[in-house]
Amino acid sequence: MTPSILLASRDEASLRTRCTILKCAGYRTVCTDNLSRAISLSLDFSPNLIILGHSFSDHEQDAFVDELNECQPGTSVLCLKFGLVDPMMLLRECRAILSAHPGCAPVRLLRSN
Repeated sequence: MTPSILLASRDEASLRTRCTILKCAGYRTVCTDNLSRAISLSLDFSPNLIILGHSFSDHEQDAFVDELNECQPGTSVLCLKFGLVDPMMLLRECRAILSAHPGCAPVRLLRSN
């Protein structure tokens, strides 16, 4: 089955670009610009990975992860800490997270290129 990724970001251009990159790499994607909607989508879509964009503060990302752990424990989350992400780096991180042993580091931070 094709892995699915939910992307959330207020930065519309980055969101569209990342969604396109991941779709071209063969992933099923769903995108939103709202963290509340991301929680709802995670329940409906059951993604293998959720990527949170840099446009959300550390506090917002932490609160999202806490809420997600209550309703979808064990879901992997990649928190981006900067806007410009090299596409190859993003794909490498996604592959690494999706191929990791279940339960290993469900939350990862991507801080720099």
